[in-house]
Amino acid sequence: MTKSSSCHEYYAKLAENKNREGSDTAEGADPAAGAGRELTEGDWIGENDNMDESNDSESEDNEEWRTEWVEGAAVRSEIQGGTYWERRRQLEDPLNPCAPWRDTTELELAEWLISAGLPETKIDEFLNLKYVAERPPSFRSGAVLFSIIAHSDMPSGPAWHRETIMLDEAPEEPQELYYRYPDECADFLFGNPTFRGDMQFVPGKVFEVRGGFNRVFHEMWTGDAWIRAQNDAPAGATIYPIILASDKAALTTHSGSKSSHNLLISIGNIKTSVRASPERRAYLLLAYIPCNTKWEVTVAKYETETQRAKMPGYLSKILFHRCMDTILARIKIPILRIIVDCDRYFRLVLSPLMAYLADMEEQWLGMAIARSQCPHGTAGTQAWGSCTGAECRRRKGEEILEAIRKVERERPNASTWQFASDCGDVGLGGVRQPFWRDIKNINGQPLDIATVLSPDLLHSVVSMWMDHPAKWTINSVGEHEADIRVRSDPHRSGERSFSKRISSLTQWTGRQTRDLQKKWVAMISGAVHEKTGHALPALVEENRALMDYVYMAHYPVHTTKTLDEMNDSIRKWHEGKDVFRTTGGRVDEKGNPINHFNVIKLHIAWHASEHIQEKGSLLGQSTDTAERHHPLISKKSFRLTNHRGLYAEQMLRVLDRQARMDLMCVYMDWRQPGWRKNEADNDETLQEDGTVPKEQIAIKRRKTRFRPVELGSTPHLKLNKTPHRVSVPIAEIQAEYQLPDLIQDLGTLLKSFNPSLSSLPTEFHCIDVWNDMRVEVPVINEYYPEQWRRLRAHPSQGTDGVHHYDPVLIHETDEAEMVGLQGFRVGELRLIFRPARVLPQPVDQSVPYPEYFGYVFDLTDIKPRPEPYTKLHHVSKLYKNDRLGGQRRGSAIDLSDITRPCPLFPAIQGRANPEITPE
Repeated sequence: MTKSSSCHEYYAKLAENKNREGSDTAEGADPAAGAGRELTEGDWIGENDNMDESNDSESEDNEEWRTEWVEGAAVRSEIQGGTYWERRRQLEDPLNPCAPWRDTTELELAEWLISAGLPETKIDEFLNLKYVAERPPSFRSGAVLFSIIAHSDMPSGPAWHRETIMLDEAPEEPQELYYRYPDECADFLFGNPTFRGDMQFVPGKVFEVRGGFNRVFHEMWTGDAWIRAQNDAPAGATIYPIILASDKAALTTHSGSKSSHNLLISIGNIKTSVRASPERRAYLLLAYIPCNTKWEVTVAKYETETQRAKMPGYLSKILFHRCMDTILARIKIPILRIIVDCDRYFRLVLSPLMAYLADMEEQWLGMAIARSQCPHGTAGTQAWGSCTGAECRRRKGEEILEAIRKVERERPNASTWQFASDCGDVGLGGVRQPFWRDIKNINGQPLDIATVLSPDLLHSVVSMWMDHPAKWTINSVGEHEADIRVRSDPHRSGERSFSKRISSLTQWTGRQTRDLQKKWVAMISGAVHEKTGHALPALVEENRALMDYVYMAHYPVHTTKTLDEMNDSIRKWHEGKDVFRTTGGRVDEKGNPINHFNVIKLHIAWHASEHIQEKGSLLGQSTDTAERHHPLISKKSFRLTNHRGLYAEQMLRVLDRQARMDLMCVYMDWRQPGWRKNEADNDETLQEDGTVPKEQIAIKRRKTRFRPVELGSTPHLKLNKTPHRVSVPIAEIQAEYQLPDLIQDLGTLLKSFNPSLSSLPTEFHCIDVWNDMRVEVPVINEYYPEQWRRLRAHPSQGTDGVHHYDPVLIHETDEAEMVGLQGFRVGELRLIFRPARVLPQPVDQSVPYPEYFGYVFDLTDIKPRPEPYTKLHHVSKLYKNDRLGGQRRGSAIDLSDITRPCPLFPAIQGRANPEITPE
């Protein structure tokens, strides 16, 4: 393959063959004929012509960014093939597109029985119910249902294969590997019409329009790795980068030690946000790697206790690489092929391995190095706490292979134990043949595994903070003090409240950790040393620096400037990290001081920016996605097995049934949109008096608990269509909500719109009231996920005695910033309402009255400069006549001025009062 090759001639030949064969939509023709086969040199004729076709990717140029696309990349054929759905449509029964099911109702029933995770016996019980027996489906038992799914022509994914892996070191303990071909899985994703509009085919460099030469990195196609691969590929070829993700999942809970080692596959063309959603099925299970063997027969042959203790680990490493060798055999050398994309076009594709997502343990395992080595650089354990990113030179895969060869040369006839022991002395993992040793890049050069393996956002950033700096900080301020402070945080809508002790928690989920990070800096602000009582400003400043890094690592869009800022934050943290030692925070479990900071997860922070420039934002390089798949591909399927023998094979049968049903439903969504809708749901059965029966009302309420309506010209706010309280006298609300100035402040607001107004309009004598609303958090650009937050404003309901008044950020002046606090003020939302009758607009005024109103208790103005150590702003309550503890000062506002929630945390100076409560 050469850069001068052109795909035009092949596309022309393909079109000519199509014309001779007739229309590609003719009955009985295969729309994807020729797809998936390997191309020979004869398919590439002549030199590269100057390609004047524009690529089919959406332009990224806008007011903020400009894109330099790779010239001549990802040229598609002028003719169209057929997607998987279209090929199925040609073969289906025209009278029953949902065959083998009788109709869509039966399909929906079968899909529910499978997705509910019912075992065969429970399905039989359901089908034997008298009500169901009187309306029997075509399948009368669970066994028949499973047989229909397994043996019909329903849509299915790539086929599964089983292979016995026999290690030379353990011939008496063969292992069973279940896997799929990675090229078939990647082709299936590449041609899946479900991802139409969510895929990118052409890479390019993105720059800020106003930032000069500031590069922008977000999706994988903006990174250097894809651009290099595209430049090395033949002209016109399309790259679809393969992404692997592996993680172990515990299958048993309270007893047993069974687990599954899941290997997932996706492609980098699919958007990061789509890949992150398990519901979109953008990751496929590629393999179950055997991981439960204890090697008892083999280990028993060794003489010493040390050998018997360490050999199971070495054998498991060898087994992992042997399995990966088998799984990836078909993609080790990228081969030019022609397949149909999700838009029905033929493309010449190359599929290099570009990313491997794994936690720290698997990064060491995958690179075949010892735990004493940095997976991404050459620094050893003793240098992790002192060296910078520049001093930790990027590791090369070829250097690892050369180190392995050197060990083999020094002791050519060494046994597995001897070889592994020698490898440990030089920082290797004890594997002779790493699975990546013979994988090639598109240019024929060996794959650099150190570039492919990515720093994991979940474990290397989120868990890193919880496992180390957060614990050190708690040690310094005291567990009791930390518990009191975090417990004092008032409950806010959409935020987790830590009402119990955090110091005693040992297992933290990623979501819990992220929720605590939101309030951590504010929580420790003003804290003092547990023993001396001295203030800890340096400790607070260190936590703020590290939290800056954590949050910047989560950016979905980076520039060279933000990468520099991220590196500056981690550099600042390292410069002052000794404060954790001097304040007594850096100690072991027994309280003994530790005088070093050689922690691998803290060191890896130096390498994060390198991988962002290579493969886009870290959100696309996190094992969060793999862990989100655990409930479906491991835990749920394991519960439906007998937990004995080859349970992995049983798990695959469960997954195959689920996948077939999912694909059938997705196909029907494409084939017959709206097939799931039950028209009877829209036909209310009225009683004689014209009212809806209570039973039907209950059903409708369960289906539509929150029916939002956009607020006219304010699409960032939503309210329930029906107010929670209708036409309530405003005087009653004023007393119940304890808002003595409500009527007066509302009159002041209305007078700002109509100065001639002398009294409150009669339309406000009764008002409609809402208990809550939804607000869309503003985002900088489309790569930040859409997020709607709930805001509540109502007094206590029931016996809990807890009021729900959320703080909000209110648009105040025209100088309000998209990023920042200038032009905003903070208020505590106390009431959401509108007049019970339509308020007539003033005739002589150009600015109309608001349609919806709010009432807030005011807080002090936001000061221009934040507090120096935390970089947070202090606000406090405002009282009438400036008397502390008196009547709160409030104001009526146009509801559309609410921009977003405003998180507030109690400012506690010195030791916290143990009696403090969120209320």
